[in-house]
Order: sequence, then C-alpha cells, then structure tokens
Amino acid sequence: MEGMAKEHRVHASWALEVPRELYPGRVRGVEVRGPGYPGEGHTHRAWGPDGQGADWEELGLSGALRKVVWKVVWFLERHRGVRLWGGDRAVLHLGEGGWLLEVDRYLPERGEWVREAWRWGEAEPSPGEDEPAPRPLLDRLQYLLARYRTWYRNEAPRSFRERHSERPTLEALLEWGRERGEWSLAEEPMVPELLKALLEDR
Repeated sequence: MEGMAKEHRVHASWALEVPRELYPGRVRGVEVRGPGYPGEGHTHRAWGPDGQGADWEELGLSGALRKVVWKVVWFLERHRGVRLWGGDRAVLHLGEGGWLLEVDRYLPERGEWVREAWRWGEAEPSPGEDEPAPRPLLDRLQYLLARYRTWYRNEAPRSFRERHSERPTLEALLEWGRERGEWSLAEEPMVPELLKALLEDR
C-alpha cells in the first residue's frame, strides 16, 4: 500500500478481546472487508498456519470467527474512529501471545492509501492465500472415497499400488488425500476421524 504507515501499541487486551478458541483452533489470520454498498454487511475470510482457508463450520469455529469480526469492527469504530468502507480492509494476525491488527483504507481527501496497525503482545504477520472459501470438508472427503477405486485402477502410481489395495482403507485415503492437498493444516486433525466414519458407513 502506498502512503504512510503507523503502528500503535495497545496496552489493554480487553480493547480487542479475541475469542480464546481461535488461536488454539489453528486460526492465524482473519481479514475483514468493508461493505461495498449502503446496507451491506462486512465480509470476512480466515486462514490457518499454512495460509489456507478451512471449513470453519466443521471445525466448530464459525461462531467465534463471526464474534471476532464484530469485535474488530467495534474496536476500530468505537476506539479508533475508523470505519471500513468499499475496498478498505482490516487484517487481524493472531499469535500465541498477542495480536497484530493492520488496516488499509483509502482517504479520498488525500487521494492515497494509508496503513495503520495496532499491536497487543507479540504476533507476526501471517498472510493468507486470496482464494475462494473451500467446499465443506465432508464433501471433499466423500468425493475422495467415491473416486478412490477408479483412481487406483487407472492413475495410481505403481509405488502406491504396491503399498495399498484397490479396497479403500484409512491409510490409503490419508496418503492420497495429502498428495492431492484435499485439506489444510487447520483441518488435518479432524480428517482421520471423519474418513473412518465414512468407511464404516459404506
């Protein structure tokens, strides 16, 4: 962003209290964008330690994310007099011992973009990949299971066929799914349990 950049130190954590479940839940960053038109709400996306999005609903974190979006907007408007609009955005980076909030907004009276940042404790920038929200995790795993036999017969490398059979197993699906990049790091802890349940339901 062009223009000046300022960073401010926040001395009270309650000024922007982040739900505790987000960082242990492997959320590393949340982007909030201002509404494009009157009457629209703010939009947001989030990412984990690998910069990728996740099925936050399946991970049980969608409610906490909505809460932190509200808190970011409230902190900026109530405490800093900053209102996000149009292309303006705020990015909240989460660390184990604090957070960093970076805001990029356009000032029409100056004809320039301005970046300001507020920091509490220790946190480093954790950029996320600008990609559409992923499909539900369960849908991706169901597709993996349904496609496995066809892939095994026609496309699987010889080394894979030497280790696994045509019958889908948890180990085979985990290996193939990782190679395909079917889930992010934030989702990975839940994958074995979900795949196991899908296999048992066959």
